Order: sequence, then structure tokens, then C-alpha cells
Amino acid sequence: MQLEDVIAKRYSVRKFSGEPVSGGDLGAVLEAVRVAPSAKNQQPVRVLVCSTPEELAKIDACTPCRYGAPVVLVFACDDDRRWKKENRADCGPVDVSIAATYAMLEATDRGLGSVWVMNFEAAKLTEAFGLPANIRPICLLPLGKAAPGAEPGPNHALRVPLSEILLKREGR
Repeated sequence: MQLEDVIAKRYSVRKFSGEPVSGGDLGAVLEAVRVAPSAKNQQPVRVLVCSTPEELAKIDACTPCRYGAPVVLVFACDDDRRWKKENRADCGPVDVSIAATYAMLEATDRGLGSVWVMNFEAAKLTEAFGLPANIRPICLLPLGKAAPGAEPGPNHALRVPLSEILLKREGR
């Protein structure tokens, strides 16, 4: 698929079939994460792949937003690796967000669905999986085949015009 087709096809899947994700597809999604850019190339992104019944039960205890996905990728930031300059923004969550976006687009290209989830209890997830203090969960990405009848939400296609997005400078 062409990139513009992948971008147009991607939507937030909130109903998964439960069909397993192949190792090849999961590997390709994770490779997309690996090659994503990061500030100063510090590569602070860490991913926990959850797919066993026990792991998915832990995810379910932390969020109502798994939607039956057979795999959940927990995207986290290694705070010991992130780039943060004094009095400037913390680039870690941005780096993680870029990597999660790469994962979503690769998943879409492979016929998989995904949904970006920030509605989860990070402290509970950290405890459930025994994550070290320097690993900060940022978002979850439930992943799998969309269930029959799954479709974009009612607001998916609502977009502001480009003229509203572009900031105007005086004299232009």
C-alpha cells in the first residue's frame, strides 16, 4: 500500500476479532518501532508485548479499553535514556508517541487494526508487570484483526480544514 493509502485506511479499532496475530506481522510492527526516530537518537522507547491470558488479564485490570485485542503493546519510556535538557520539554513521551504511530501505520499496512489508549492506570500497570522505576508507561496499543462489522467511530472523518490548522503570520 502507498503511505497515503495506509494513513487514509487507519482508524481506531474498538472491536477485535480475537484472531491471533502472526509472528511475522508482530515482528514487522516491532521493527517499525525499532527504526522510529527519537530526540538526539537516544532511543528511550521500550515495549512490553502482552499476549498470554495472564498478561491480558493484567491489562484488563488496568484499562477498560482492550476491546478484545489478542495483543497489547505497552509503550513506555526509559527515563534514563530520554533526552531532556534543563528548562526544556521532556522528549521521552514524544519519542514514544512517534514509535507508537509507526506501529499503528505498519499494523494498518499489514491488515491489522489498532487503537491508541491512554485511559489506563499507569501505577497499577507498573506494579502488575514489575516494571522498574525508570520505565514509565505512556500508552497502550491493542492490536489485532478488526472484528466483522467494526468500523470507524462517528467522529473519525470529522476534520478541521487545513486553513484552521495552519498558523498565519502577520503580512502573509
